[in-house]
Amino acid sequence: MQGNNTGAHPLDAYPVMKLLRVYLFGLVLLGMPSYLLYLHLSGQIYERFALAISNVTNVGLMAALDQTIAASIISGTPNLTKTTTEKSTQKFLRVPSVDELCTNPHINDELSGIYSTFQWKSSEHLPRMLTEHQTQMMHEFLHSVMRAFCDLKIEWMIYYGSLLGAYISHDALPWDDDLDLILEERGLDILAAEHKNGTLSARYNVSYVITGRLHKLYWSPGKKIKPYSWAWPFMDIIAYNNSKEGFRNIDRSKGHQFKTKADLVYPLHMRPFGPVWVPAPRDPWRMMGLTYKKGMKEFLCSEPHYDHIRERGRKGAKKNSCKDLHGDYRFVYREPKSDGGLIETLKLGDETLYSIEYEEPFYENVNPYQWKMVFM
Repeated sequence: MQGNNTGAHPLDAYPVMKLLRVYLFGLVLLGMPSYLLYLHLSGQIYERFALAISNVTNVGLMAALDQTIAASIISGTPNLTKTTTEKSTQKFLRVPSVDELCTNPHINDELSGIYSTFQWKSSEHLPRMLTEHQTQMMHEFLHSVMRAFCDLKIEWMIYYGSLLGAYISHDALPWDDDLDLILEERGLDILAAEHKNGTLSARYNVSYVITGRLHKLYWSPGKKIKPYSWAWPFMDIIAYNNSKEGFRNIDRSKGHQFKTKADLVYPLHMRPFGPVWVPAPRDPWRMMGLTYKKGMKEFLCSEPHYDHIRERGRKGAKKNSCKDLHGDYRFVYREPKSDGGLIETLKLGDETLYSIEYEEPFYENVNPYQWKMVFM
């Protein structure tokens, strides 16, 4: 009996074991977040270490990146200090050749697919001139004109206000309401003949008219703008001549005449203009400097003083700081390539939409939100 009094009964140890288990469980529960955080940080450390090893072994890639960053710092170009990983995941569009404009039926598939994901938006700081429906009408009209030019074998390129839009936003400027292009001189005679025999309207829903010193193509099914004989949407077209004496436009209004060497124009490059690729001069910004040298030292975000939908002057055209439009409208950012040429990146706010590589000159002070003209 004495042995039983001196030894602990098994049931007496139960509360102690229970308390021990609760204590251990509490330690695990409290320590789990710290452990998970440790695993997360360990993974990041490993990834960064692996990336560092990869970059060190790829000396050429690091050198090219260093040159790009250095060039960005010197030029003051915003938002260009990207890591190698970010740049490798950036979406680059293939730029089609001008020959594909009339031979490749799928030339716009990728571009129009991306464009269809863009949300139509108008800024309170500087509203759009066109509604979403009117914008679609403009695109349909442009498609028809482009098809006519292909069938009639007319060389053309986007120009004036439309080229400004293609260069600055890869689209028509939000506050623009018509289209502008130039075409080879013989194209005017071809269009006049096709309009006279009814082919333009019957096949393409497009009509041609000469008004004063301007030539216009307009949407035949559209409602006529009283008291005029044409309808909206329309485009102003001006002829050009390329000869041994140089490349010049035949501007009957004499407002924006220019003459230059053909190497600023050719070879033509394809540029995004909303959902379609359009031909443009090889050096668009230099050509804009030639065209607007008498009236524009710097591109500004400002409504036009003329309403093309109603063909009348507009009172109180609004102006606004382009920086205020940062999150509302898309803008093109440019950075020089280390081997020459440049990269254009379309952004909405800080979101990158896509990039394009061009063999074009890179100019200082030609980036959001300052676009200074380059004069010869």
